[in-house]
Amino acid sequence: MSEKTKTVKLTDIPGVTPSIAEKLEASGFTTPWAIVVARVDELAEKTGLPQSTAERIIENARKILGITFKTAKEIKAERMSVKKLTTGSKNLDDLLGGGIETRTITEFFGEYGSGKCVAKDTPIAYLNPQFLDITSIEELYEKYREMSGEEVFEEGFIVRTPNLKILAYDGEEIRIAEAPYIYREKVRRILVIKTDSGNIIRVTGKHPLLVLNNEGIDWRKASEIKPGDWIATPSKIDFNTNLNPTIGEKDAYYIGSRVARGENNLLPGVNSGENGVLKTILNAPINIVKNFIAGYAENGGGKVDAENIELIAENEKLAVVLTYLLRRIGVSPVIERENIGGRVRYRIIIDGRDKLTIINLLAEDNELYRTNHYVNENNVPNTIMEFIGKTYRTLVGVGRKPGNPLMKTRLPKIKVHNRKYVSMEEVEKALEVFEELRRELTSIENSLIDENSHQDLYNIIDKLPYSTTRIIAETLKIPLSRARRCLKKRDLNGREKEVREALLKDLKWRIELLNKTISILKKILVLKWDRVRSVEEVEYNDYVYDVVVPGYGNFIGGFMPVILHNTQICHQLAVNVQLPPEKGGLSGRAVYVDTEGTFRWERIEAMARGVGLNVDEAMENIFYQRAYNSDHQISIIDDLFRFVPENNVKLVIVDSVTSHFRAEYPGREHLALRQQRLNAHLHQLVKLAEIYNIAVVVTNQVMARPDVFYGDPTQPIGGHVLAHTPGVRVQLRKARGNKRIARVVDAPHLPEGEAVFAILEDGIRDPEE
Repeated sequence: MSEKTKTVKLTDIPGVTPSIAEKLEASGFTTPWAIVVARVDELAEKTGLPQSTAERIIENARKILGITFKTAKEIKAERMSVKKLTTGSKNLDDLLGGGIETRTITEFFGEYGSGKCVAKDTPIAYLNPQFLDITSIEELYEKYREMSGEEVFEEGFIVRTPNLKILAYDGEEIRIAEAPYIYREKVRRILVIKTDSGNIIRVTGKHPLLVLNNEGIDWRKASEIKPGDWIATPSKIDFNTNLNPTIGEKDAYYIGSRVARGENNLLPGVNSGENGVLKTILNAPINIVKNFIAGYAENGGGKVDAENIELIAENEKLAVVLTYLLRRIGVSPVIERENIGGRVRYRIIIDGRDKLTIINLLAEDNELYRTNHYVNENNVPNTIMEFIGKTYRTLVGVGRKPGNPLMKTRLPKIKVHNRKYVSMEEVEKALEVFEELRRELTSIENSLIDENSHQDLYNIIDKLPYSTTRIIAETLKIPLSRARRCLKKRDLNGREKEVREALLKDLKWRIELLNKTISILKKILVLKWDRVRSVEEVEYNDYVYDVVVPGYGNFIGGFMPVILHNTQICHQLAVNVQLPPEKGGLSGRAVYVDTEGTFRWERIEAMARGVGLNVDEAMENIFYQRAYNSDHQISIIDDLFRFVPENNVKLVIVDSVTSHFRAEYPGREHLALRQQRLNAHLHQLVKLAEIYNIAVVVTNQVMARPDVFYGDPTQPIGGHVLAHTPGVRVQLRKARGNKRIARVVDAPHLPEGEAVFAILEDGIRDPEE
């Protein structure tokens, strides 16, 4: 786009008065280009203008922007302005003719890969179709294999699982999520991870687990986990059930007591047998669950042992369900296995404040209720101390300015219990300090933005809880000693505006770090943490399984509930676009529109380090927004016509472009409307790319075509609309290990071909030979 075109305003269009310009902007037509590409009826309907006026405005906008016939030579000149963005892999760049192009859409599509699997006997919580149930992942796979058969995929097989829903962690809470596939492959060896709570996790080395370390929370491969590490477990498993309870509170108590005594003659109308009863209780409201647990504990299933309450289970199925039921009411037990005469019995131990939860369920005349127990605090791993201290020192430094009004935000001394834990209350206090510091720094930030008086600037500097001497010295390019004298004399040689801008930039960075830290601390407090006792590699020689959960990448499973993990190229491009042109970048910023919750800041940080960028600056240069439905997604793209030029955006990512449209317009009766809206949305993205000479990247999924018996039966979602809009279409598929194969399937200026690249810890690279 020419400089002349960039500077054209709405009121420059003949016939657009200031009042009409207001109507246009209020209706979303914020630039002349938005008017040019609008239909006459669309412009008239949205703005309330007569059709003749709308037609005249569109015609005048096209004239003023010079939209007319072009010669082939002019088209060639435009083509020469196309820029290339590196993917990080020379192999992939060469396949794409030098990298991701501007002025067009590049689409990446492919099925979800695996390789990160759990052992066949791993329990998994799923909804069938609306009842929560727990079974082994192998049994679940076999159930769907009998229904629809299995297909060869990558190094193993998949079964399609229509309408399967599981429990997954979205970064804040446990939610119900769709799982369209289950994958399996054979492996020789697996890892057995045992924890202090008695949990046994059997996974492949590639399978990530959510781990707490001195940098906060991160996903780590099982092969990298060692004794002493802390892995996340959900503190509470709950979901909104719309089912009417089939039993009352008294019946639940009665059933609990009979299950505890091993009796099978239960209430009439209740699913017969232990498995049926447990399924009924699993899906009951919380008050029913509590009464079942009370009946179980008071009538033979519970006992007192020193400072603990124990529930006794005579078989593994019962023990697993009891641990999930306890998690539904927020109790995190410890499991111990006893071998009694060749038979395994399970002791479910409840201590700390969780014990009070159980005690409060019981009758006052019950032995478990009457016993006076010392109640320990709920604790958080002491690993958090280093993270809190390191962040605090980064924010305010080691020394504090005397007489500073933010002294109340001093971090309290954290007490360590048994060298392993700090109390939850102490972490909550640290969280309060960080939140108070954020409020104060945000207030100071507003003062820096609003105040113009040089004298006020010195008052603001006095309020900051950290030394600003180094910032001033670097801004004015003077020694530290001179910067101190300038502050003492309250004289910055007339360069107060430069210092104000430097302080504001530094303050924004500190507030962003505070936001990130507060988010991590809240997650740490919400989750429960289980310490790894041992990690052992063992012979297995059998199938391992993985549940594919788009948008979440994890599922809740395990003998005791554990968060078990499941778009790399988009993250890498969002980082690479910030590089200078000589390094394959565009010296710009990225917009990331996330429709499935796949954005991971942890990957951005790792990839930024991998290309030598400042991590915090790289994060600040990525504008993220979650799109919650197709209308929201369309609205975000419409807003970019103003946002892109104002913020030096050179890359727009939509991940994934079709998911909301597919979910909101199911069935053939909605197909025409879905394709119409998707078509309009995609053309907005094309216009965005062409007008501002930026790169647009979209991701897509594939589905199986039942009419294909030979060759590749998969095709991208979106039909002909999506097939004809992107300038470059690239199919991705998994190869061995961390390698991926990219194949150009449609690009008018590129030959068909394939390239191999690797996904490493620090980003996308060429594979090592």
